[in-house]
Amino acid sequence: MASFDWDLTFLNNLPNAVLREIFRYLPVEDRKTASLICRHWEQEAFSVELLADVRLCLSHHTLNNSAKTLFVLCNSWRKYRNVVFRLAPFGMCSYFQYTFIVQLLDMFGQIEEFTLRKDCSAELLKEFLNRMPRLKRLTVCLKAPQECSIERLEFPVMHKLREMDISIREDTTLKNQQFDMLRVAPNVQRLRLYFSDPIEHVRAMEMLKAYANQLKMLDLSVLYAWLPIDELQLEKLEILKLQEGSRELEVHRLHRLLERLRELKAVHLGFKISQSTLEVISSSCPKLNTLDIRSDYLEVGALKHLNNMPNLQIFMVNRLHETFLEVSEPVIVGIKELRLLVGSTALSHHAYAYKLVKVFPHVSGIWLSKLRFRIVSANSNRK
Repeated sequence: MASFDWDLTFLNNLPNAVLREIFRYLPVEDRKTASLICRHWEQEAFSVELLADVRLCLSHHTLNNSAKTLFVLCNSWRKYRNVVFRLAPFGMCSYFQYTFIVQLLDMFGQIEEFTLRKDCSAELLKEFLNRMPRLKRLTVCLKAPQECSIERLEFPVMHKLREMDISIREDTTLKNQQFDMLRVAPNVQRLRLYFSDPIEHVRAMEMLKAYANQLKMLDLSVLYAWLPIDELQLEKLEILKLQEGSRELEVHRLHRLLERLRELKAVHLGFKISQSTLEVISSSCPKLNTLDIRSDYLEVGALKHLNNMPNLQIFMVNRLHETFLEVSEPVIVGIKELRLLVGSTALSHHAYAYKLVKVFPHVSGIWLSKLRFRIVSANSNRK
C-alpha cells in the first residue's frame, strides 16, 4: 500500500498568495472566525491588501480606556487603512481626543479612508491630514472658528482627493479663508454635503457650480428650497442623492434638474415624491440602474413608469401598499433586485410576498426589512 504524504495536503502548506486569495472571497465576519485558527491565518486574513474593505470603528467609550485600546492595536498584525471615529456629538474635538487620534494615525501610517464624526476645526484637520499621505476618502464635520481668520492653511493631500463627505453647520464655514474647498480640494468628483441650518447657502452654491462639470456623485442633505439645485450643470453626474426637501412648492426645481441628467445611473430621493417626479425620471434618465424613492404620495398605477427605464435593475422603496400589488397593476419586467421597508405584519404575510412576485416576476432577490427571500420564478416555492 502506497504511503500518503499528509504534509503535502496540509492547508498551511499553500502559498501565502493562494491563502489570501481564499480569504478574499470570505465576508469579514467569516474572516474574523478564520483568523482565530492560528497566528498565520490571522496575519493573512487581515493582511494589508485585505484591509481595504475593513473599518476600525472607535467610539467615545473607547477613549475611556485609551491606554488599553492603544496597547491592543500596537500588538496587532492589522494595519488598518480605514478608520472611523464616532465621538461624543456635541462640542469641538478636545485635546485628549486629538492626542488619541494622532497616536493612532501615527501607528498605522497607511490610512486611505478617514472618518471623524465630531466637530473639527481647520487647524485640527490639517494636523490629521499631514499624517495620512495616502488618503483617498475624507469624511469630516467641519466647524468655522469663533474668530474669523485670514490665515490660508495648506492641505497638500487634499489636492489628490476625489471623494469628500463634509458636514457643515452653516454657510459661513465655507467662507472661512482657512478652508476654501475650491482651493484645497480642486479635483473632487464624489461630494457629500450636509447642512444643518435651513438658511440660504450662498457660498455652498458657488462651490457646487464650480465643481458641477466634474462631479460624478453628489449627495446633498439640505432643504433644496434653500438651494437652487436646478441651476447646476451636472452633465457628468452618475449618482444623485437628495436626503431632504419635501416642500411641494419646490418640486419644479427637482424636475428641471433631473431633465438634464442623462448620464445618471443611480437616484436616491430620501423624501416623498409624486407620480409626476417618477415620470420625469423615467423619461429623462435612460441609463438609470438603481432607483431609491419614498412611495407615500404615489398614486395607484404609478409603477408603470418603471417599465420605461430599460436599464433599471434595482428598485428600493420604503414601502409598497397592497393596493400597488393588485392584479390590475402592470407587471414590471426589468427589475432584478427589490428592497422594501415594511411592517411586521407584511413580514409574516405570505400573500404579500406572493403579490410582489406577481408584479415583479423577474426579481431574483427580495429584501423585506431584514428578511430576504430568494426567488427562482413566479410559480416556484420560496425558501
